[in-house]
Amino acid sequence: MKVCIVGGGGGASNAGDVIRRLDAQAQIDIFTNRDEIGNQPCEIPFVLRGDLPSWEDTFVFREKYYSQRDISVHLNTEVTEIIREEKRLVAGGQSYDYDKAILDLGAIPIVPPIPGVDGRNEFVLATGLRPAKVFEQAIPKHSSAAIIGVGQIAVEVAAILKAKEYDKIYLLGRSD
Repeated sequence: MKVCIVGGGGGASNAGDVIRRLDAQAQIDIFTNRDEIGNQPCEIPFVLRGDLPSWEDTFVFREKYYSQRDISVHLNTEVTEIIREEKRLVAGGQSYDYDKAILDLGAIPIVPPIPGVDGRNEFVLATGLRPAKVFEQAIPKHSSAAIIGVGQIAVEVAAILKAKEYDKIYLLGRSD
């Protein structure tokens, strides 16, 4: 059986592991447009707070994890087309046949249209580590923040900024 998993979050890694346990002969390919795979986004605040010494410590799954399980990981490889009728996808300019496909696309953060938001001093913390590292470097350069979102990571980041003596912190959420 050929299985293609689209996405690079923890769900993709867990799916690959479960498939391998169910079928030792399966060909498993994970495709992600990110340059890393296997980190847990909920651990971003632990690095910002200093509870984890480095970003590398947010990785639960490492390269060895995938190679030991004979799972092929395609980093920096965006899936540009899925042709369901043919059970085929196109990624990185190449075509891959599959028997089963799993879409593990994760959440896509929404930045609402706010006057003055121009991309220069805004940071979106999601699944990839690159934006989190940029945010970490920006923390000492500012003294106030507006955080959009009221989830666990947002609340923890607000507490971290307060501990770093930010003058003003606004936690913005919406209610339905």
